[in-house]
Amino acid sequence: MSNIFNGYCLIYESQINEGICIEIIHELMELKREEYLVEIKQNVKKGSTTDDIYEICKSCPNSPQEWKD
Repeated sequence: MSNIFNGYCLIYESQINEGICIEIIHELMELKREEYLVEIKQNVKKGSTTDDIYEICKSCPNSPQEWKD
């Protein structure tokens, strides 16, 4: 994550808690079971795949630096 969390989520298109952002990143990195990703795919970005969500997150200033390299 960047040094300063800006709070805006490109997926939800609104402000979110930093903890939710971290959870989504961990789910995308397969470090934990999908919970938020399931909800996002069903309700927020209907029909999106995990790869689609990853591409959205990758362009976010809050995403991990290694995703940007």
